[in-house]
Amino acid sequence: MPIELKIDLNAVKTAIRLKTDDNWYGNYTANMKGKLLSHAYYLNKKLEMISSYTEGIASDLIPKTSFNNNFIVNFTTNEECIERINNLSASEVSIYTDGSLIKNNQANNLAGAGFTVMQDNDTLYEQSYSLGTLASVNQCELFAINQAAHWILTTSPNNNRFNIFSYSKSTLHKPEKGCTQSKMTLETIETLNEICLNNTVVLFKVPAHTGIQGNEKADYLAKKGALTRPTAPEPLNQ
Repeated sequence: MPIELKIDLNAVKTAIRLKTDDNWYGNYTANMKGKLLSHAYYLNKKLEMISSYTEGIASDLIPKTSFNNNFIVNFTTNEECIERINNLSASEVSIYTDGSLIKNNQANNLAGAGFTVMQDNDTLYEQSYSLGTLASVNQCELFAINQAAHWILTTSPNNNRFNIFSYSKSTLHKPEKGCTQSKMTLETIETLNEICLNNTVVLFKVPAHTGIQGNEKADYLAKKGALTRPTAPEPLNQ
């Protein structure tokens, strides 16, 4: 792409992001000759030609910033995480999440996700999902966290502590970042922040395949989801 078009494209993207975040300052004024030479003026003209800039697939979403998250992402060592699990109080709710990709005979990936909710060694709820053949493993893992967050929200909790465990460090980094252009990541961040209005949520990096009951169950549920036939045409809403 010619450099002038690349610069123009980046300027428009930045203007859209600022508008989306309600940080756009468009109070431009005319110069002494009565001409409007402000960059904001020209960018506003360009944005008027764009009918919508918040719809579309995830990769089309303009980056959204969120620097005031109320949840915590805790990257402890494997030993510290296991010790934390072994010392959970009876009142704490722990949710183990996982995603899975399985090769089928047609050389396509069968994608699935799952999570299990536990409290004081009892299983409160569990769910698995089929995500078809087009999802990546990171999408599966993030989808599991996303659905776990929605489950918390629908239980209408107050003054509880929720621990969400995932073995994927790269997936946990997504909600931790201050800027995203993924619809699923943005929705997950917003849901977690809403939960944290009346509760505490901490996301942990948990070691995989170390005999942790909840972690093994989440792995089973994710594989079960992957091996389940999708109930809707692809691409699924991921």
